[in-house]
Amino acid sequence: MNPEKIIKETLKGAKCDKVQKYKNLAIVPILTSDFYEMDWHKFAEHNPQHAMIFGEFKRDPINYLTLEEALKENVLEIHETGNVNNLEVRNKSGKEILVVKGEYVIGGKQNRMITVNAMLDPNAKRIQIPVHCVEQGRWSRPGTFQAQMRRVSTAPSSLRSKTMKSFSGQSGQNQTWCGVSEVLGDVGVRSNSSDCDQAFEGRKEDISDVVKKFTYFKDKQVGCVAAVNTGQETYFFVDMFDQPKTMEQQYERLITSYAIDSLRYNTDSVKFSKADGQKLVNELMSADPRVSNSLSLGKDVELEKGHPNEIYGAALVHKDVMVYLGANIKLDSNNNRTRMDGPNRNNNTNHGTPRNQGSAYTTGNSMLISRGDLFRRR
Repeated sequence: MNPEKIIKETLKGAKCDKVQKYKNLAIVPILTSDFYEMDWHKFAEHNPQHAMIFGEFKRDPINYLTLEEALKENVLEIHETGNVNNLEVRNKSGKEILVVKGEYVIGGKQNRMITVNAMLDPNAKRIQIPVHCVEQGRWSRPGTFQAQMRRVSTAPSSLRSKTMKSFSGQSGQNQTWCGVSEVLGDVGVRSNSSDCDQAFEGRKEDISDVVKKFTYFKDKQVGCVAAVNTGQETYFFVDMFDQPKTMEQQYERLITSYAIDSLRYNTDSVKFSKADGQKLVNELMSADPRVSNSLSLGKDVELEKGHPNEIYGAALVHKDVMVYLGANIKLDSNNNRTRMDGPNRNNNTNHGTPRNQGSAYTTGNSMLISRGDLFRRR
């Protein structure tokens, strides 16, 4: 089936639950639709347009490993290539392995963030994956990501957005490094190697407090719509997976990525509702899709739309299923300036404490790459 149609029909079936808020962060859970709880044969009879997509999902969900699972089970080898912007992987699991834009691996000569969505073929001997370094000041240790050094994290949502604008080549790498430094400065964490992961480590207690305020819907939730109020604007992110099992594994890392962004700003409230979340999910269907072959299995679909409501996103479609979609949306408003591609940094030069508090900082450096840039056309 056409990947564009699969994405649109999947988004049509997504339903948002009531908003959850803590200070300047709001999250609307995306739940599986009612068709998962219905008499399937009756539903398919009255909704033939959904039969192939959701019927296939219901009967036989894709059996894959996440990147985190693969590393924990030691069935994915990761090697340096000599090029900072490429890693070589070997899938030894016998299963497909899902990797998602914005995930990053810790270890090797530098910590790296993955810049593509892909389903890794178990039959391919070696696959090269494009990455960005998120630790500018280190190039040492063995070339293999040994088990004791390997860990998966997810870059901050704002950082994932920013590097999407031009993440190929040195230009994109430089944007990533700048984004890492900005996040470290905003959350008041110093790192000798400009390590993105230190932002999470340095504020882990505060992040934990934020994460505890949000509830996960076990066996029902497949995604999130997140809104962060910076004090000057609100920006939004959407993450959506194909099945609750995957979302359960990704949930805490995703909330952590939203939480670190919320800690960058000294604001205590955000205006966002369940209806707003549903509108944003629906808005994704208006984006212009560009379909290409993934670097391994499946189809890569880039989503883009210009004014008045700007969208930058990417989805992975495999076996007639939308396995993952991530996006940023900038809403046009005459009364409220709202953004989805990260904060406008030109209006704020204070660092080291949450924004709007007004003190200077010295930069020092896991999930902080601005996602709007990650999702934009390379």
